[in-house]
Amino acid sequence: MMDQSQNQKIKYHVLFISGSVCWQGILKDTFEKAGYIFHSTIYALDAWENLQNGFECDVIWCCTELPKMDIIELFNLVKNDDRFKDIPFFALANRSHFANIINYNLLVRKMVGIEYFFTKPPLEDSVIEATGEAILGFR
Repeated sequence: MMDQSQNQKIKYHVLFISGSVCWQGILKDTFEKAGYIFHSTIYALDAWENLQNGFECDVIWCCTELPKMDIIELFNLVKNDDRFKDIPFFALANRSHFANIINYNLLVRKMVGIEYFFTKPPLEDSVIEATGEAILGFR
């Protein structure tokens, strides 16, 4: 006989950082429909402080354009901290970043190390599939 804990689906926590309330709403709907617990913040510094204070997080999604602290700084803080270095980290960039090849090359150089990279608007199925695979360790 199965106990109740085996019968319940594990709920993973997604942390999304974006200055765009619109994108927060879109991804909130996407993740919650798929059974994830969704948390969002506008500022990367707030996300970093929450992590340090014990905030539960299984995966981080982060827009490339953020106020106060940029994605590269947040990524480096997360990946250089033994408590958080194994949390999958996704970057979400505007397509306009790719319009100018100089900006694209600069962005790619800065993003070295970020394993998961999507452009807006990402396909909902791809977001959920990639997130699940990253959490479970499939690459």
